[in-house]
Amino acid sequence: MNNKIRLLYLLKYLQQHTNPEHIKNAVDIATELSFLGKELDRKTIYSDIENLNEAGYAIEMIRNGDKVGYYYDGELFDLSEMRILADSILSSESLSEKKTDQMLEKLLSLTNEYDREEMRKQLSYRISKTANEQVLYNIDAIQRAISHRKAISFRYFDIDISKKKKYRNHSYRLVPYALVRNMERYYLIAFNEKHQGMNHYRLDKMDSIKLEETEHEFLDFDINDYMSSAFGMYSGDKKTVTLRCKTALAERVIDHFNNKGIVTKIGDEWFEIEAEIMVSPVFYSWLFSYNGDIRILKPDEVIEDFTKRCADFIAAYTKE
Repeated sequence: MNNKIRLLYLLKYLQQHTNPEHIKNAVDIATELSFLGKELDRKTIYSDIENLNEAGYAIEMIRNGDKVGYYYDGELFDLSEMRILADSILSSESLSEKKTDQMLEKLLSLTNEYDREEMRKQLSYRISKTANEQVLYNIDAIQRAISHRKAISFRYFDIDISKKKKYRNHSYRLVPYALVRNMERYYLIAFNEKHQGMNHYRLDKMDSIKLEETEHEFLDFDINDYMSSAFGMYSGDKKTVTLRCKTALAERVIDHFNNKGIVTKIGDEWFEIEAEIMVSPVFYSWLFSYNGDIRILKPDEVIEDFTKRCADFIAAYTKE
């Protein structure tokens, strides 16, 4: 058999069947790869391993007394990195059960059989998954649209009480600017030419995406600045808002605004932050969760809107 093909089989065997705790000696390897031909002996194995190392593949030798063994030490990801990637796949609500299993198998195929088995034992949990199998297609289509500065058209649906798709009455035509992952789901941030503003859409509720030509004049768009003003993935009118916050919340608040806000210390107990904020119901619920430890100082129209929403909420629970 061709020497180059033999090297590939040897490399694959070491990658899949060895690690520092499970080494293989030359006899083990020659036995496992005996189907390659009679010429495969210990001397050939030693030579092939030397050639692989010279080619940049990390084949390590361990000597324990009279026993010498080899293992592959060039894993693309270590176990901690692989766990983080696997958890991201498992926790993504934008992936279906089927696609989740397929992607996990692809990821685990990058390591050896022993680590793969240990990983499988720890990756048994499941969260709610989308039934929309088109999500990866949607990601691909939108990335191509962004790269080539195209508009897209698509249909958008909601899930009704019977857990069935209910399509909205009209199709959408937008200019995509970014894809972001938020709260385990993927969202499209796109410019709505009709309303002249940015809107957000869940990828797992989109289908029938088509790329279209556009004469849209693309805006300067900084995704980090944009996301620092957003709460959840609700779009809203962007306003300059001043908040008064308890000093104990400084790190949490400043981190939320990605260090973009202007911070002023007000005594030992309070500080103020002025920041660009997309005013939305999610912003108000964020305020409410701090039970008065974060308060709106200005502008007045935001204060009025917030207090009216609070009054409407109380009224909904007030008995006649």
